[in-house]
Amino acid sequence: MNNFMGVPTFQNLLFIFFFLLFTISGKTDGAGPDDECKPIRCKHNGPVIRFPFRLRDRQPTHCGYPGFELSCTADKKKHTLLELPRSVKLLVKHINYTNQQIQVYDPNKCFPRQILNLNISASPFQFYLGSSPFNYELESFIFFNCSSGYNDHGGGPVISCLSNQDYEIIAERDKTETSDWDLSYCKKMLDIPSVPDVIIYDYYQNIPTSLEWSKPMCAKCEAQGMECVLDRNSSLATQTKCLYIPKHSTSAGKSRKLVITGIAGLDDVCKPIRCKDNGPTIRFPFRLKVGNRSTVP
Repeated sequence: MNNFMGVPTFQNLLFIFFFLLFTISGKTDGAGPDDECKPIRCKHNGPVIRFPFRLRDRQPTHCGYPGFELSCTADKKKHTLLELPRSVKLLVKHINYTNQQIQVYDPNKCFPRQILNLNISASPFQFYLGSSPFNYELESFIFFNCSSGYNDHGGGPVISCLSNQDYEIIAERDKTETSDWDLSYCKKMLDIPSVPDVIIYDYYQNIPTSLEWSKPMCAKCEAQGMECVLDRNSSLATQTKCLYIPKHSTSAGKSRKLVITGIAGLDDVCKPIRCKDNGPTIRFPFRLKVGNRSTVP
């Protein structure tokens, strides 16, 4: 009878080897290249942040694509924040990495106020206009400041979040004919070029606006179940590649890695051996059988 606690047999050693091979150690790995770019969230139910996005001040620049920086709000709510040129701050509700879209909304439910400063052409994003039959249109608007109660404005929407009891901010499409207006009650504020028409209206302020990006094009990686990353070996700073990376936990803890722990005496039993000094070296997957006992190099 084989004595498991005595000299290990081939079968026992093989069992121990594979058992240890597939045992995950409880020890955590220190922060390494994989850890610094692993998916992360601002809060447990927030959108997952991964390439092409990175979390500013917590992940190095190579973890994301240029222009795809996100941050966490400083308050207790820990919302995910996207900043667009010029100083436009929007909260992120959802990120669809397969379709390359990000849903954003104004924290004060007044997107028209942010539009006054928005220069989306200086960002890597474009407005997503939907798909037929629910597609939107890009429209250019003119904002007017009109005395409160003024009604001769051609039916343009009043932007409630920009208005008060003394005046109303009215948005008219750029192509609207205004020559018949009595403009003595209104003052032209500014032109708003090429924005989705729906985000001007009050009843859309509670609905997230979708933005999309075309570069980097990572849809191929996503379709193959792989991750898109910067190719740090390329001479091009924005070159990407598909890479297989085991799915990480998005919790705050460090990732766990597979390690094999040693066992006393195992290395000596399995060390390479010869039948004679000038004979061939015998090691795994071969073994040396001597009588009824076996050794496994």
